[in-house]
Amino acid sequence: MTMRFQTRAFLFSFVPFAVLLAASFFIAQKLVQSTVRDELRGSLRENQLSMALEQSKADIQNSRFLKIAGESAALKAAMQSFHPESGDPKSGDKDQPNSESDSARVAIEDQLRGLGEQMGFDFLSVSAPNGAPLAGVVRPAGEMPDGKNHLVPLGGSLIEHGNRGLLVIGNRIIRFASVPIVEDDENIGSLSVGEYFDFPGVAAPAVLIHDGAVIDVNIPNVSGREVEASFLGCAGRSECDVRLGGANWTSVPLQDLGGGYTLWSLENVD
Repeated sequence: MTMRFQTRAFLFSFVPFAVLLAASFFIAQKLVQSTVRDELRGSLRENQLSMALEQSKADIQNSRFLKIAGESAALKAAMQSFHPESGDPKSGDKDQPNSESDSARVAIEDQLRGLGEQMGFDFLSVSAPNGAPLAGVVRPAGEMPDGKNHLVPLGGSLIEHGNRGLLVIGNRIIRFASVPIVEDDENIGSLSVGEYFDFPGVAAPAVLIHDGAVIDVNIPNVSGREVEASFLGCAGRSECDVRLGGANWTSVPLQDLGGGYTLWSLENVD
């Protein structure tokens, strides 16, 4: 009888204490997570502001280069060398190529190559007024024996695109911007220039999303499908908490890259 009484007394005193201890631990854990999350968000926002400042400087410099390149008399002359019967850039015709249109395209590529090598761009292309791509050059990935990567014609890789954003060519991503080409107050097309977009390394967890679809992610053991499911509803938000790979993450949109592309930076809260 005495043993039963002692057992009951022990349980009545221990169980409430255990419940109180568990509740205290749960509350403390939530408070710590909240504090850590706030600190990480602050760090991510600082990176966001720093990146925005650097990108603003780069955009100003690129806009100057674009304006200079768009005023190239030689490029304008090469674009106007197209004739209606061989695919006029003003009409955007896509008839079967002939020697005349091929020569005109080669002339444009030569001008783009010269501008690109002079200004250091990795990608240049021109489009007709209706947006149809006419010619372009790109700097291949990898080092050449002489240490330089020379711009080469895009050929079949010509892609119709907007005024700014990202282009995926092969397994490389290019960030580009465009400017109209005007001759005698008439728009004869547009010029786009760009540089290879360097996705952050594994030390800086990031996700590149295009209209809800994951283009790239550098978080180990996390699939694009899992990221897409976790980031549903994050679009348009200034911060977002997600769960990836069994861990809690907090994220902010690091850069709006244009054309529906957004780069999100993440930190592991756990």
